[in-house]
Amino acid sequence: MKKLVLLICLVLSVGTTMAQSNFEKGMTKGIEMLKASKTAEDFVATANHFERIASVENNNWVPVYWNAYTYLIAGMNVKKESQQDEMYDKAMSLLESIENSKIERSEYLTLKGYIMLMKISVSPMSRAPQGTPAAMGLLTEAQNVNPKNPRPFYVMGQNTFYTPSFFGGGKDKAKPLLANAVELYKVESPSDSFMPKWGRGRAESLLKECE
Repeated sequence: MKKLVLLICLVLSVGTTMAQSNFEKGMTKGIEMLKASKTAEDFVATANHFERIASVENNNWVPVYWNAYTYLIAGMNVKKESQQDEMYDKAMSLLESIENSKIERSEYLTLKGYIMLMKISVSPMSRAPQGTPAAMGLLTEAQNVNPKNPRPFYVMGQNTFYTPSFFGGGKDKAKPLLANAVELYKVESPSDSFMPKWGRGRAESLLKECE
């Protein structure tokens, strides 16, 4: 009887290890695909990869988060406004589907604010008056929830960098936000390799342009 119980435990343990291994392999491949992506088509293919992982990992927010983030980047790489809106709406829908999961709140708010800002950029004249305060409010909340998270400072700094000075933006206003983000990136220590960690290279590049 003891041998039977031991055998069952061993089988369950091996099955769990294999499942974790498949998840890790899939996520590692997805992150590598994301880094190598150049075109909108590349990013959509990567998003589809994360979606397949999410369909298996039903209770895991991580592949859904990366799926949403990849659609955001895909939207930045398409030319037609209708296609941009489609990508950003897809990203938002995916992100909002994990709002009540165990996702770190600051990361959720940051990505949501980022998606909103890019959605505004498609038609700024009509969307900015109401959309920008809402998006910046999310980023401010993200900073308050976790002051050690570099991403909300980076996204806010990037938006400020590209906002004309007569609208309250410009390099001088963006510099302290980006500088803070870069310092936080330097000491950031994600709990594992699949946690959100994007933005450092871009933050450093924009900061150099401010100096």
